[in-house]
Amino acid sequence: MPPRQHRARTSEAQAGPRGAHRAPPRRRVPEQQTRPRRVPDPEPIRPQPAGPPRRSTTRFGRLLRGLSGSLALGSLLLALALIGVQIWAVQHGYRGPGAASVVSQSLVALVALFAQSIADRRRDRVGALFAAGALALVLGSLWFWWW
Repeated sequence: MPPRQHRARTSEAQAGPRGAHRAPPRRRVPEQQTRPRRVPDPEPIRPQPAGPPRRSTTRFGRLLRGLSGSLALGSLLLALALIGVQIWAVQHGYRGPGAASVVSQSLVALVALFAQSIADRRRDRVGALFAAGALALVLGSLWFWWW
């Protein structure tokens, strides 16, 4: 004879004969009406400063970054104009400004924009050096190619 499964005696006694007393089926609530359980938010993680606090920006620093940023953007616009003129000249059979001028002006513009992006992020001596470098690079390029 196979072993009988163990049933709790209390449930048989409470339920009575089989099928006589059953709990009503649970009603399902649509997904829109269910409320999600509220989970407490973890404490926010406060980032620790990486280094010493930033110094306040001086008027000269703002002037230097503004001037070098304007010249770096102007250098990019000049490089784009040179690329457009070179393409137009080649299509119409002219010589144009030349590949050396177009490539060097494009490289100067990209390096100056990179230096300016570092100068805008750092407002200490390193940022000032990068701003001065971008300024010198653009002015040197204008002097060499356009004087």
